[in-house]
Amino acid sequence: SRGYSAPAPLGDRPVMNPIYARCLKTPFGLFVLSATSKGLYSLDLEKSFHRARPSAKQKIPHHVASTLRRAALQLRLYLKGKKTDFRSLPIDWTGYRGFQKRVLQELRKIPRGTTETYQFLARRSGRPKATRYVGRILHLNRLPLVLPCHRVVPKKGGLGGFSKGT
Repeated sequence: SRGYSAPAPLGDRPVMNPIYARCLKTPFGLFVLSATSKGLYSLDLEKSFHRARPSAKQKIPHHVASTLRRAALQLRLYLKGKKTDFRSLPIDWTGYRGFQKRVLQELRKIPRGTTETYQFLARRSGRPKATRYVGRILHLNRLPLVLPCHRVVPKKGGLGGFSKGT
């Protein structure tokens, strides 16, 4: 049995680019979208909000503000049950290493209305026996809904361990 190290906790790695945030009121509560100059960085529910605290004085660069606006629009549409495709949004992959990033990039390809297994993601990402590690990576997904970990289920059926909002 080959061992895999757990993903680095997201707060332990320095982020070289400033993180900017935007709050979004929804029927499900307050969401906080954050982004850097590289793309979306995180999506948090108010109760788990800890990565970026928006400030009224925060001057957001135009291209980052544009990414946040597009993400907010798509998130609103998604929460209303409208068809949307988050794959057009840029992602800041800072903090994710090789296999972690490959898993999340494969996760992003799972089409709306379909599900896949942890084993499928492990195989597509180049480590067919790393299903538990895939689960750990999805547990640390800082962009739920945008990177749709809710579309991944155990091989035997049922639900996996959804980490946001519970």
